[in-house]
Amino acid sequence: TNASIGGLTEGKEYQFRVKAFNKAGVGNPSDASEKQLAKPKFIPAWLKHDCLKSLTVKAGQTVRWEVKIGGEPVPEVVWTKEDKPIEPSLNLSIDTKRNDHTILCIPSAVRADRGKYRLSVKNSYGQDTEAADLTVLDRPSKPNGPLEVSDVFEDNCNLAWKPPDDDGGDPIEYYEVEKLDTDSGRWVPCAKVHDTKAHVQGLKKGQTYQFRVKAVNKEGASDPLQTDKETKAKNPYGE
Repeated sequence: TNASIGGLTEGKEYQFRVKAFNKAGVGNPSDASEKQLAKPKFIPAWLKHDCLKSLTVKAGQTVRWEVKIGGEPVPEVVWTKEDKPIEPSLNLSIDTKRNDHTILCIPSAVRADRGKYRLSVKNSYGQDTEAADLTVLDRPSKPNGPLEVSDVFEDNCNLAWKPPDDDGGDPIEYYEVEKLDTDSGRWVPCAKVHDTKAHVQGLKKGQTYQFRVKAVNKEGASDPLQTDKETKAKNPYGE
């Protein structure tokens, strides 16, 4: 109940049906098959290169690469990131339809998703590959501590800290410094600087303060780095 059919023309579509024969004659034909395209028996694995392009997205946006693929025999399909095989997860899916397409989707990108992605297809007659870079922009990570307080006087002091480990993919535009008046319980902006140090003025003699600093880029402000103890504004030399 199977047959090999020759004499087909490459690129043409065909439908097939079957009749049964016996001594009494020919039976009615079966229903016709779906249309089938005659194609070469052996095709090196291939992919459509312009479907896989480098992308820059903001954190939270969707990343989706859909790439046409093909080959005979059906090729093996492998996605890698930084030369390591990618395993599908809750945050990343891979959907491959044999000899048609493969889709890599990240529903909500985060900074950790950035890197070089590569798609490779391979069968016994050849292989093909293409790579693309993914850049994910986000707020910076918080500045590195400790947040040091020095040169404390009755109305001013100096602060110093270290840059964040991750600028979020965009340059740090400035650092925003805030002070907490422990009497009022409110954080108030007190300096905006481009360096990792600040001179804070406007303190009130005898008041106790805490300080915090945020790194800011085009995507927004980082989580704050805060002093680990209170500072009292006073004359270091006594009255």
